[in-house]
Amino acid sequence: MQTSFLRPKLKSKLVKNLYFTGQLTVPGPGVPPAIVSGKLVSELILKQLK
Repeated sequence: MQTSFLRPKLKSKLVKNLYFTGQLTVPGPGVPPAIVSGKLVSELILKQLK
């Protein structure tokens, strides 16, 4: 439920201006995916500000 099209969305549908970033809560790939997640959220926020 955490990969591909089943992955949760980056932006909350319930709370305005709430974005999610990070990695799975179970041990796994570690830091690189968390950094990529943060980059994706920052790009999404910048896109919505324009």
